[in-house]
Amino acid sequence: MDPEFTANTPPILNKCLLLLEQTPVPCTAQYAPAARGEKYRSHPDIQFFSSIKKKHHFEYHRQKQKQLLEPVYGHVNEVTGCFDPYSRKHLLQRIGTYNALNWSIPPSASCHLEDGDEITCTKSTEHDWTSDGPTPSNLDRSIEDARSNPSPRSLLPTELTELFCAANGWACKVISRDNNFTNHLKCTACSAQFILRFNFVNEANYSDSLFDMDDIAELNDNLKVSYLSEIRQGAHSASCPWKIFLCSLQGTYYLTPFVASTISTLISEYLECLKNLVESLSMLEHMEDFCTKLIPPTAPSTDTEFVRVSKIWFLNRFYTDTKDNFAAVLDFMCPPWIYKVAAQGWKLSLQKHQENILNLIKCDFCNQRLFVDCILADEGLENYWHKKWCTRATPMGDMPFHEHFCRLVVLLEKLIGAHGEYLVDQELSFDIEAVDRKRWESFDVDEGLERFKKLRKMYFN
Repeated sequence: MDPEFTANTPPILNKCLLLLEQTPVPCTAQYAPAARGEKYRSHPDIQFFSSIKKKHHFEYHRQKQKQLLEPVYGHVNEVTGCFDPYSRKHLLQRIGTYNALNWSIPPSASCHLEDGDEITCTKSTEHDWTSDGPTPSNLDRSIEDARSNPSPRSLLPTELTELFCAANGWACKVISRDNNFTNHLKCTACSAQFILRFNFVNEANYSDSLFDMDDIAELNDNLKVSYLSEIRQGAHSASCPWKIFLCSLQGTYYLTPFVASTISTLISEYLECLKNLVESLSMLEHMEDFCTKLIPPTAPSTDTEFVRVSKIWFLNRFYTDTKDNFAAVLDFMCPPWIYKVAAQGWKLSLQKHQENILNLIKCDFCNQRLFVDCILADEGLENYWHKKWCTRATPMGDMPFHEHFCRLVVLLEKLIGAHGEYLVDQELSFDIEAVDRKRWESFDVDEGLERFKKLRKMYFN
């Protein structure tokens, strides 16, 4: 060591340094604990499956990381390759891409349209359609008839709707500088694109004669017939999985009543809508006259119990730690009609138009959007309801959806979890944790190796 740097070092530190330099460092073998299951690593079956895991390990994590970094849905231009015909979430996201700006379908010749009204189909002798719109079974049956019988007469009751397109994997592209076409569809799996063109009676190149209007309506009906076939299969690429698998509306969009998964989904969707409305109470105060028109009539006793139990669901789900403090605030600020509007699937949304901000009441299940500021107070409810194929407008079982859901919420009061989750009735389910625990305690290594051996044989058969 350089004496110039150690001249001012205290003697005690120099003595310690000499002792450390003179003391030899013992060479001790590092202790390495034996890995669990070390003696089984040489087993041929375990080595076989370990090699399979190592082979696909990197690709598995690369795909997982890619899914996290890339958005599944947003604008259609950002849609990545996605195919899941049984995903309710993805189906609703595809439906959400259709709006009044990029989707416009003329009425059929068998439909009558009044000012501001939705298209209402007349009853057909070939298909059992109700005046309230198609039921899930009728809609699925009409789609099957459209595939098996390509005649225009049989295809006419199968309407060309957002639900039909979304069920076949199509999303609608937004209007932008790169796209100025309406009805511009894009497949979410194969990225194929398809534009629906129609002739509208209000176009300048058509006269106002009744003969021309009938011809145009008939031509549009024939176009719809051909478009239904193209949307189902023809417009997809040759290897697109949507050509083989159709999104099953029954069970995916139209949920099966009195099933645990259905109950959990309905409760979660209702609480999300309720949270949106509660957080927007300051803007909803002047909309009460309009919002109350969106509520179907129900029995007063059912309404009272429904509101009371809904508060328990809501507080347990979103205010677990502060529900005692927030309960009084909720009772004072939140009117009862908020809960019933949320039960119908409505949310408040804001849309910017030039320098103005418009208030919208939006349904996430049919993407119906109502401009609150543009609606007159004396206009009827029938003009501003869900789309007739919407899951909130179709019966749930043998009763209207709103009545079914209100009764369901009240009956499930004893099955509300601490965090607002739905607790499946223990009498109708097995104790999965107890079964797994017993199986784990009785697990034998030799038995596991025997299963590995049988599984390995399946790879070579």
